[in-house]
Amino acid sequence: MRFLLEMLAAAGSGLLLAFVFPPWNRPWLAWVGLAPLAAVVFSSRSGRRAFLLALVSGTVFFLLTLHPLTSAADWIGWAERVSEERAALLTRQAEFLRLVWMTMAVIGGVCWGLWALLARAPGRSHPWRTLAVSVCAWVLIPEWLRMQLGFESTWGALGYALAGHDALRQLAALGGVWLASALVVAVNVALAWVVTRPPARAWPMPSAVAAMAAAAWLGGCWALARPSAPGPAVTVAALQFDKPLYTEADYSPWGFDLSYLPLIRQALEADADVIVLPESVAVGTMLEDGSASQQKPPAYQFPLDSWDRSMRALLRGHDAVLAVGQDTVDAGGERNTLSFWSAEGLLGTYHKRRLVPFSEYTPASWRWGPLKGRKQYVRGRGSRLIDAHGTALGGLLCQEIEYRRPMRASVRDGAGILINAGNDAPFTDPAVRELHHVMLRLAAAEAGRPIVRAMKSGISAVYDARGRVLAEAPPDSPAVLLADVAPGAGMTGAVRFPDWVLWLSGVILLAGLPRRQNS
Repeated sequence: MRFLLEMLAAAGSGLLLAFVFPPWNRPWLAWVGLAPLAAVVFSSRSGRRAFLLALVSGTVFFLLTLHPLTSAADWIGWAERVSEERAALLTRQAEFLRLVWMTMAVIGGVCWGLWALLARAPGRSHPWRTLAVSVCAWVLIPEWLRMQLGFESTWGALGYALAGHDALRQLAALGGVWLASALVVAVNVALAWVVTRPPARAWPMPSAVAAMAAAAWLGGCWALARPSAPGPAVTVAALQFDKPLYTEADYSPWGFDLSYLPLIRQALEADADVIVLPESVAVGTMLEDGSASQQKPPAYQFPLDSWDRSMRALLRGHDAVLAVGQDTVDAGGERNTLSFWSAEGLLGTYHKRRLVPFSEYTPASWRWGPLKGRKQYVRGRGSRLIDAHGTALGGLLCQEIEYRRPMRASVRDGAGILINAGNDAPFTDPAVRELHHVMLRLAAAEAGRPIVRAMKSGISAVYDARGRVLAEAPPDSPAVLLADVAPGAGMTGAVRFPDWVLWLSGVILLAGLPRRQNS
């Protein structure tokens, strides 16, 4: 009966933490959701039982939080066939995607189990050591290690629960999502300690954690009160448009989606300095350097000159920079690209650096499966910043916001504004775009840079350098978002020293684990 109750508490803990994220969106549950699991781990009779309890809890959590990603069963980037052959291929891909989902959920559960083994190691008589080991082990194993095993995506990090809290979100500027997760775990460990210890000995540790949370809140309030970086504001526009079915009549002779022309003109009339279009607003490929595509028919390969003439004509008489997400070929390689245009022609291109597994590339360890991308892109190199009105623009394409390295590199290279063009429409579950919206709020605070996000079906938004939403478009509706943003300057602690939380956690964990005594 005891084991059954512990198992129910562990499974309930995974369920509560899953409710933190879309589609349930109950971030306040993060402050209590891990406590039931921590309580049964601290009081468990053996390490094996603690591991099993956490394994169940983590598997439940990831089965729920990763499930929205399985809604991409008809991803446009996957292999195209006709009639029965295509239907059979999509069925195999959907089945294989479910296998990937369950595998990643079990891997996450194992990481939670390893955390439980370390969290209970200090024993019941060492509150401060238990707190330090529990928090640091969580950052290193269920968060960092699990993400390395899951294609490096930060999906499911508990720190995203703070994205909607203006003051606490500023922790990301100091230590990224890892530091935000550390605070959430510390609060849960303190609650579990209160439940599992005698009252006389239970309160010192929770009191210290409460003081840390108060200090984080006060520090965030101070950061929000600081003035923005000096310099003129830049008027930005994010455009959103999508429809269920496209035909060849919807595209120009050079492959551009004609539906965006009136939206662009509306933004130009509003004197926008930077206009951002989503990813996948062009059919076919632009031949950036003249080399031909090996993956698209000749009829869908358009020379740079045709794009250049059309963009010049569209922007003539306006001092605006237009960012377009499209496929290109550069140096013989297929690229997912953000191209920047002005009335003088092409200013430059940013090639996506962090590709999406199973859509834009096939991971080496999964090449035996049927889930293969039709478009195998070449990974981009470098930030390739674009100068616009004296401000450096840094590009991020689609799911690159889940990976911090490209963003941090662009900021270190001098980007004042980050441009994110994407397309979440292949995911039929709206929880995907909702969580990406949450991620962007924390990412903007971490980078200390405003982010302009344009999506085909939503959620398009403009965020300031503190992660506040300046403008947001409702999903699945045409929109022209306009906002004035102050380009960021300097570097946050998370950008200057990106992995300091991980290194410090490793040192504290090694120092905090008990040593085996020699007999």
